[in-house]
Amino acid sequence: ALSHLERHLKRLPDLAADHQRAAQLAQGMEDGEQAMKEAKYVEARQIFAAVARLTKSEAPVLMSLRAELNMGLTDHALREALNIIRRRKKCIGAYVVRARAMYLSKEFDQALKHCREALRLDPDCSEARLLYKQVKRVFAKYEGARKAHGSRDFEGAAQLFTGAIEATSIPPRAPLWASLHSQRAQTYRRLKEWKKCLSDCKTALQTQDDNKTAWITRASALIELGRPEDAEKEMKALLDGTFQNDTMVKHWRDKAEFEVRKRKRPDYYGLLGVSRIASEPEIKMAYKKRALELHPDRVASESDEEKSKEYEEKFKATGEALEILTDPMKRQLYDEGYDKQAIEERVAAAQRAAHSDRNGHHHHHH
Repeated sequence: ALSHLERHLKRLPDLAADHQRAAQLAQGMEDGEQAMKEAKYVEARQIFAAVARLTKSEAPVLMSLRAELNMGLTDHALREALNIIRRRKKCIGAYVVRARAMYLSKEFDQALKHCREALRLDPDCSEARLLYKQVKRVFAKYEGARKAHGSRDFEGAAQLFTGAIEATSIPPRAPLWASLHSQRAQTYRRLKEWKKCLSDCKTALQTQDDNKTAWITRASALIELGRPEDAEKEMKALLDGTFQNDTMVKHWRDKAEFEVRKRKRPDYYGLLGVSRIASEPEIKMAYKKRALELHPDRVASESDEEKSKEYEEKFKATGEALEILTDPMKRQLYDEGYDKQAIEERVAAAQRAAHSDRNGHHHHHH
């Protein structure tokens, strides 16, 4: 049959050109599918894109979109599949491709809707049926995990998020991949599993560098781990870049800054050698004892200048400790983590507020 065809093609050069193009198309589709099997998605996308230029058929375009989705890229596939559906209402492949793009973008309901449309057009479409089952399975685990987290069953939530991550092969660059990891990181944070928490944040941010949940979860974990300086630096960088004026990021920047300052404060209780629940008379007594030990006249005999400077600073700090720990408002602020400067700012603000209240409530009698 082939030699018969070849004889005819020799007599009809126009047909020969068509035949050559058909052979190129078939070969291109075959090469592209082979690249897909070998998980060489970048190469497959290039091959299918080249084939698409040779034909009006949607098949190579849809295959190149499938390659993109396997790379975790969803935006272009969402747009292109919709364009095809608008042109050809009954293009089953376009519904399936758009369904997968929706699923990888975490739009579960829309993904199921597009799968149902594909199955309505062709009840035997195995690609649509498989995808439908996959989306249902991951969606159920995802919803279950969110519910468990909401009712403070963090163990259960972490297991369900893990189930969703492992239930199906989600391309690591897909938004769904980032979302599942950033949300599992939140549950690990609640379980105080810091290593797992930071690892999930890292995975989410490698996929989606503007994933706010991951950034904030990471900042709170760093603060808990005693690394507020790192958290402060990262939140500051975000406020200068991606998340300018974002109230949530600002809140965590302030929190990290507060923790940095808190760690630099002198330990007033330690300086006086009293417990955190010491009464005012106990604090005053401890101060007298400590002040005598550190009094400049007492340590004047120290020939070592460095040593006497150290005593001087300790003496000064002991005076601060007395001032702050014997004033109920200042002591409360210190116990909450504020440093001397912040305490003074807050006390001044409270005094200003009280003063303006007094002024505002003068009644004039005629």
